[in-house]
Order: sequence, then structure tokens, then C-alpha cells
Amino acid sequence: MSHENFVRERRGVLQLLKPHHAWYQNDEDERPGSLIRVLGGTSGNDVNKRLHCEKMGYAWNELDNSDEKWPSVLPGCLYYLQVESEGEMIDCGSHVVALCRVIAMLADDSVKDAAMELDFLSTRKLRQMGIISEFGRIAESTC
Repeated sequence: MSHENFVRERRGVLQLLKPHHAWYQNDEDERPGSLIRVLGGTSGNDVNKRLHCEKMGYAWNELDNSDEKWPSVLPGCLYYLQVESEGEMIDCGSHVVALCRVIAMLADDSVKDAAMELDFLSTRKLRQMGIISEFGRIAESTC
């Protein structure tokens, strides 16, 4: 659904997640990846992602910015980037690449220095945690 929406609207929001997003906040076993599996491993056509995120302690919210209209987003992200597609999308087989222009950006107010900016949930970290595969797809759950 995200892909369909982006192709149709030619704009969207990128949310740079923090490491805490890899952990299910309400899970006593602290299994990694529950939120990531819902967001990246399911389709909004089949699953109510907003409801699942809320149940995991990540209720979507509105950003406080009167200048721009933003969709609901996950709380506690490092950065929120509002982007707009430039030119045609490029089919690369298993993925589609879109070159985008950043229209607006909001940052987490708690970021105090460059070291904190580097503490984000990268695909490298997700691979190391076994949440995604080497090809960037949701990995089989071992839990």
C-alpha cells in the first residue's frame, strides 16, 4: 500500500527510526523486530498497521508544524523527511528507486550532538539483528 500511495501521490514521509523502534515496548521477552515486521513485512491492504503499532506502544501521532501538512507518523523518530519524487521511478527488479527532493524536515528535539545523530536504526543494524535479510526483506522470525 505504501508503494501504491507513493506512486500515486509522488510524495511521502521518510521516518529515520531509532534503535528503540526495533524493540516491542510492551514485550517482557524483548524480542526484536515486532514493529519492523509489521511495518515492512505486512501490507496495509491486509493489516491495520496503525492499530498494531498502537498495541506495541507506538501510537501514531501528528507532528507539530503549522507550516506543512504532515501525515500521522511514528513517535520518537530521529528525523522526519517530507519528500517529493523527481522524474520517473526506476525499476530495479526487486525494488523501485525514486529520486526525491526533500520538501521539509523535522528533527527530534532531544538530539544534542552529531554522535546522537548517528544513533539511528540502519538496514545494517537490522541485518545484524536478524530482522531483515541481506536483500532487505523481512527475515523469518526465530521466536
